[in-house]
Amino acid sequence: MSGKLSDDDYKMLVAELEHEMKKNGKIRLVLEFDDFHGWDVHAAWDGVKYGFKYNKYLERVAHLGDKRWQKWIAKLTKLIAKGELRYFDLKQKEHAWNWMRER
Repeated sequence: MSGKLSDDDYKMLVAELEHEMKKNGKIRLVLEFDDFHGWDVHAAWDGVKYGFKYNKYLERVAHLGDKRWQKWIAKLTKLIAKGELRYFDLKQKEHAWNWMRER
């Protein structure tokens, strides 16, 4: 994810996630925040709403970022996540993908 997320961005993301969930049940998700500037108001609400709706389908989530506030968002999200969630610095991308592939 880069730039500022909008409601339209979430609509595209959710369509892809729903497709994968129908096909596979639980999914693993890598969220890479590179040159990320946050959310507009509607997208921030979408993040909360969809986060609760699809939480039970997320087996494992890797947050990749390079900002302190992104690490804190991951820590807060981890408190309510039903699956495993880990934060990785952008420099640890390979490590994040290796973790994602572990059984």
